[in-house]
Amino acid sequence: MLLLEGSLRIKAGMFEASRAIFVDFVKACNEEAGCLEFSFSQDVCDGDVLNLRERFVDEAAFQQHQQAEHTIAFKKYLYALGVEARDVRYYENVTPIKR
Repeated sequence: MLLLEGSLRIKAGMFEASRAIFVDFVKACNEEAGCLEFSFSQDVCDGDVLNLRERFVDEAAFQQHQQAEHTIAFKKYLYALGVEARDVRYYENVTPIKR
């Protein structure tokens, strides 16, 4: 399993104006074959920071996600919106452990 976690800082106040686009993108991602989870959450201390979590069954599923039309379109929109900072960490061969 692949896991990506991180955060994006967008221009001040832009998330609320773009919420519907984020919702549609997350829904499309979660329908992809091989996507186990795709989510954004707004930071409770800073509303201009969006936390990101992505889980895919394998590298091939992640690459399909990267090449999907909705992903390409969303990335163009996101960078036009104004990403001021990006910090995403990528983990391979993650095995969930139940506690």
